[in-house]
Amino acid sequence: MPRWLHVGMSIKRWLVLLVVGITLLSLSAGYFLHALYSLDVRFPYWVGVLTLQFLGREVRGSLFLVSGALLTTLALLRLNRTVISALLPRGQARVIDLLDRRGLGFHRGTMTGATLHLLGALREYGKMGVTCVGDSPEEAEERYREVRAAIAPA
Repeated sequence: MPRWLHVGMSIKRWLVLLVVGITLLSLSAGYFLHALYSLDVRFPYWVGVLTLQFLGREVRGSLFLVSGALLTTLALLRLNRTVISALLPRGQARVIDLLDRRGLGFHRGTMTGATLHLLGALREYGKMGVTCVGDSPEEAEERYREVRAAIAPA
């Protein structure tokens, strides 16, 4: 389960409140438009085209339902990604870039450096793996200490 769904994160209640607020706004817009249509107000021609009046109510309703569901799903997926990445101390790409900028990444020419693995666990569990290769065990151990200090400074 993602970290932001854990008890005590105070995000779930705001998402529920967001959904309730959007629902109430949508209902109020529907009531307002229904009241306008009931008054037999004559709108300009372009309003009819803009609101798809040339289609039947069932078709318009289905079109709006599908469009709304797709947009809401996309927005929630992107919100989920944004919230999770904001909660992580460093994202996957940022960790790789950080090692490369500090010269700690794996170099094919010398066949030494650090390689990262299990990066998928970084997003969900805040963990990843690192393998350090050096010309000697001492050099590999030193590289590991450098990587650890760069990624998680004390």
